[in-house]
Amino acid sequence: TSSHTVTTTAKAGGSSSGGVGVGAAVAIALIKNTVTARLGSGNSITLSGNFTATASHGAGATTMADGEAGGADVAVGAALALTIVDDLTTARTDRDLTAGGAVTLSAQAGAASSSEARATAKGVNKAGQQQQGNTTANGQVTQQQTSAGNSSTVPPAKTADKDGMGNDQPVSVAAAIAVNLATSEARATIPAGRVIRAGGALSVMAANQTDGAAIASGSAVGDPGIGVAVAINVVTAVNEGLIGASATIAGASVTVEALTTAGGDATNVFRAEATAGAGGKDIGIAGAFALNLVSNQSEAVIVANTSLTLSGGAVVLSASNPAISTAKAQPVADGPATGADVG
Repeated sequence: TSSHTVTTTAKAGGSSSGGVGVGAAVAIALIKNTVTARLGSGNSITLSGNFTATASHGAGATTMADGEAGGADVAVGAALALTIVDDLTTARTDRDLTAGGAVTLSAQAGAASSSEARATAKGVNKAGQQQQGNTTANGQVTQQQTSAGNSSTVPPAKTADKDGMGNDQPVSVAAAIAVNLATSEARATIPAGRVIRAGGALSVMAANQTDGAAIASGSAVGDPGIGVAVAINVVTAVNEGLIGASATIAGASVTVEALTTAGGDATNVFRAEATAGAGGKDIGIAGAFALNLVSNQSEAVIVANTSLTLSGGAVVLSASNPAISTAKAQPVADGPATGADVG
């Protein structure tokens, strides 16, 4: 059993001597959690009673880059929040097993991750970013990934504008960038070819409830300034209860489940929200880009050629995967975003 909570916060400070900041507030969290309950390989085991292997993991990661905290005198520069989380929770047996009572393999995971970036009042300086080799919002992210020793792939932020080849052009430099890259897996497994016999019920149960969010706001940017906001939320959630191919299974009953964590809010929630600043009157560059890219899988599987022997009970396979996904790109409430840099 494990429970981890990570909070990372960066707040903007005073203005830089040169008037150009590479990053007024940059917050980065790189997290990897692995929780395993495993009966290791070896000779077959015989027990007189019950056998239970339970892996339970709860995780929370919150990353905030707060450019608003510096007030009107903050350095020109981007507020960038980057969260990269990899959670793996597994329960499995790698040897044959005979138990006089029940056999239970259970992997239970709950994970929530978020990145939030709030632009400074002065926004970002495009020329300053270009001096650092950044011509796009993705370039700004890559620069910070490199400094943190990370090479994860971040999907490109693109506009509706086309280049000469008809391809979408990338979003130019942004004042607020929030990127959340999260993977959460819960796997309960009897591998292929295993022989598992239970005198009572045999259960293979996975549960996973995953939330992920990226929120970027350029609403604090005044005149002159670039108030572009970019929010990218990429989540991979896997929830799998599995009896592998050609296994030999015996029990009073057999249950294979892949459900949302009972202790959570029962729904996976994924959201990307970007709010553009009003943009400077002279510069006139503002806009919002929000991308919510989710792979959300929940499966309860007994693979082909598995032998099942029951003593009075039934075989039950159950999977559920309630989810809400939203992506919202919008102008600041007190004025429309302007400029063609962002679609």
